[in-house]
Amino acid sequence: MSLKKYPKEILWAAKYIMSVVGRKKFVTEQRVTIGRGDDEVTFGSADAYCKGNLFDLKTGQIRDYKQQMAAYALGVMQNTGEKKLTCHLVYSRFKHVDKYDLTLDEAQSIVFGIVDSVN
Repeated sequence: MSLKKYPKEILWAAKYIMSVVGRKKFVTEQRVTIGRGDDEVTFGSADAYCKGNLFDLKTGQIRDYKQQMAAYALGVMQNTGEKKLTCHLVYSRFKHVDKYDLTLDEAQSIVFGIVDSVN
């Protein structure tokens, strides 16, 4: 398969992700569910995950996606038992990355705060 057929922005994003994960195993387009007690409160699809790192590819404008990433991070942490993830918002159009850590407690506070406000 020739990489020349992919847009340069997408190749840049893939190169960034590979620079972080190296030769470690990672998964893409992983469905994550967020639970509270015995209930599933929501779900999403994480673009890429490698132990300790969660990636979300953005092709549009730079915006605040912390709530979305908190949901993905919470689902991953509930599934893996990790207590902290480094989130990478990869803006391919701008060749820019916003990177920050989210703890399990922070992710729960954000996500369950939204769920409680809706209920």
